[in-house]
Amino acid sequence: MAVPRWLQAILGSKTASAADGAPRFLNEAALGDPATAIDLAERELAWLAERLPSYLDEVREETRAAGTTRAAALHRGSVQVLQQVDRHLAALADRGSPADRARAADLSGRSQLLRSLSDAVRELTDVIGRAGPSGEVAALSASMAEALHVILLTAVDAIREPDTINVGLLGQLTGDRSDVMERIRQGLVRGERTLTVDEHHVLFTSTALFERIIRLLRRFQEGLARDRRAT
Repeated sequence: MAVPRWLQAILGSKTASAADGAPRFLNEAALGDPATAIDLAERELAWLAERLPSYLDEVREETRAAGTTRAAALHRGSVQVLQQVDRHLAALADRGSPADRARAADLSGRSQLLRSLSDAVRELTDVIGRAGPSGEVAALSASMAEALHVILLTAVDAIREPDTINVGLLGQLTGDRSDVMERIRQGLVRGERTLTVDEHHVLFTSTALFERIIRLLRRFQEGLARDRRAT
């Protein structure tokens, strides 16, 4: 059977730069085949999730001097693509089999979750960037960036290969951190050195955002676990 030209383009040389707001996989011509169109939307969302660890490059010691694409630009491009994914999935709401429609609805929820993650990781990157080069808050911020980078890479692995090991590991890394983060906050506030107003703001905002991101990733992990059990 001949492969349609629109599918050849998607499977062939189509690429998108890191900060580009153009989709990498979506194609309106695919809407005539709901199952394929849903597959493409799922691939688009997976690609957007894979960009999330790169948001932290500008604040991680290993990568911040490399002149990488800024988190704000990555976020802006991702939001533009997510808006197109949402329109793509909305066009599939009453097409295909019941299973196709259910899958499209699930992906719509995943798209909203990715938007929330993208917003939160971009905001955390901005806050960490204001922590300064030294001091207890700066050291904590650097540690949070490294820890979150590892967790996001684990999430990418779980999305690419949602087997028991990857999904289970993501579950272990996204347990409730509220008590731990509160102890860290109080420990720094009651420390020997009085925090400046800016340090206080960075401390409480960054730890709150870190907790929010962990909760969002936990929801993502739970969705992957449900999908695995359903197969």
